[in-house]
Amino acid sequence: LPLLYLIFSTPIRKIKAKGTAVVIVFLIFSFQNSNAQTPVKPLSVEDAISVALKNNLEMQSQQLNVQSSTALKKSVFELPKTNVNFQFGQYNSINQDKAFQVSQSIPFPTYYTAKSGLYKAELQSSELQQQATANEIKAQVQYWFYQLQYLQNTKRQLQSLDSLYNDFVSAAALRYKTGETNLLEKTTAETKRGQLLLMLQQNQTDYENAYASLKALLNINEDFSISEDENFQPITLSNSFDTSLVANNPALKVMYQQAVIAEQNKKVETASTLPDF
Repeated sequence: LPLLYLIFSTPIRKIKAKGTAVVIVFLIFSFQNSNAQTPVKPLSVEDAISVALKNNLEMQSQQLNVQSSTALKKSVFELPKTNVNFQFGQYNSINQDKAFQVSQSIPFPTYYTAKSGLYKAELQSSELQQQATANEIKAQVQYWFYQLQYLQNTKRQLQSLDSLYNDFVSAAALRYKTGETNLLEKTTAETKRGQLLLMLQQNQTDYENAYASLKALLNINEDFSISEDENFQPITLSNSFDTSLVANNPALKVMYQQAVIAEQNKKVETASTLPDF
């Protein structure tokens, strides 16, 4: 409005220059507003899990461990170095003799069998560890995602209560001003609204912490938003306990696999004491 006032209150000879300046300022503010109002794509829990499994550094580390174990498994048959000897001198007659000797030691066959079993067990352990890490990342992403939805729903409820308490404070102040009530009702209303404002601030702090934790799991730089659920309901836990899920849990299988690796290491050490060919 001030700019428009200057345009229409300025002599005609100055309108052109000031009009150009107004257009430039308008374009600059329009560009800034367009950048500031860039829509942020809502993120579903399935999308969050997919991004985390792709970008999470711990998951990438486990994938490299599997690749390392796969490459190591191919190096089971490893022969020791070949020895080459050369002799020259009078050791059989008065003539100068020359002799060449080539020798190759070969470990006992059971050594390679035991070593192959060890590498196979280590590869299986790496794969199970990768599955366990994936399950853990999924659980963490789901936890923080639903935590954000819970905090969003809580904020919406608190804001609704804040509106009611604001009306209550105004009504209590008016009643006190007209002498229809005492100071206690007005003070109580203001105290209740102050407590509600503290709860809103705490809710905002919790939301920012949860948002930062989820963003770290996703390992992304872009901002995102959580789709709000208008019919948000608390998750109910079932009392039934499926023992088959526990037995097939990768984290538990990793522990059992450590015992298998220890047994295979024992077999390798035993086989290494056998004579070489």
